[in-house]
Amino acid sequence: MPLVPAKCTSCGAQLTVDNTKDAAICEFCNTPYIVEKAINNYTISGDNNISISNATVNVQGGPSIDSMLTRAAEFEQMGDIDRALEYYNRILDIDSSKTVARNAIYRIENTVLEQIPFTWFFASGTLTLTRTKLIYSTQKKRMEYSTKAITSVSRNGTRLTIGLSSQVKPLEVTVGYTKPAKCMEKAITILLMQRYNR
Repeated sequence: MPLVPAKCTSCGAQLTVDNTKDAAICEFCNTPYIVEKAINNYTISGDNNISISNATVNVQGGPSIDSMLTRAAEFEQMGDIDRALEYYNRILDIDSSKTVARNAIYRIENTVLEQIPFTWFFASGTLTLTRTKLIYSTQKKRMEYSTKAITSVSRNGTRLTIGLSSQVKPLEVTVGYTKPAKCMEKAITILLMQRYNR
């Protein structure tokens, strides 16, 4: 009596059946079933492997990694960065060793969106915005904030006030010139709009 794995066509319970018989009754729900259908049910809804005469065939669906890389690069080139990141991350979900995808994510996240010099009394430095970080650096210190922590931005002449959920007080920077202050305000505003439109 050759016993093979099967799955009940009614309750889905794992069964071991005699494949020489035509029908049987599920020991879990007492439903009669056709043995051939129960065996097919097990094979189709199993662990994505189908046994065929002592061989195992792995069944994989979806696009290939190469086509996903091409699509991600197209999205990146079109400026649809969120979709590009989505595809690069999906590639890493399939194969975490794909350095092309990992490097692309790093490059996108660290691309400088805006960088401006600032002056404040005797201090001077730069304020840099990437997709993931707002970096405030002077000769004496460097502070990094996640862009996810940015809650607001406002400008009064050349003074920028950036609200941060991670700080009690907002970050206030006197830029010194109106044009770079406007550019940084616009870049942060665009980043906030993209976050809220997702």
